[in-house]
Amino acid sequence: MIRELQSKNHVIALMIDANQSHSECFYSKVLKPFSIEWLSLQQRMDDPFVQLTGHHPNSTTQTPNQDIDFILTYGVMLSTFLLRLQITHLIQIIWD
Repeated sequence: MIRELQSKNHVIALMIDANQSHSECFYSKVLKPFSIEWLSLQQRMDDPFVQLTGHHPNSTTQTPNQDIDFILTYGVMLSTFLLRLQITHLIQIIWD
């Protein structure tokens, strides 16, 4: 499904409640097949958090060191996305 959408130049935002941390995607530094990181690499998808900060978050839950929720994107220009988000926020401030 993802490759078909990519072949048609669709923009994709995939949000995953994976219950699999970044470290659980590897066996002794070898990428596990069918893990979230494997999916990201196989489908040439980006993690916007990693693009912005250069690393995975410490946690995406209330439990420390449990980054188990992911957003993967394809065809999203992060700078354009952030600019639109800022403009939307400014409009919200003006109207409130």
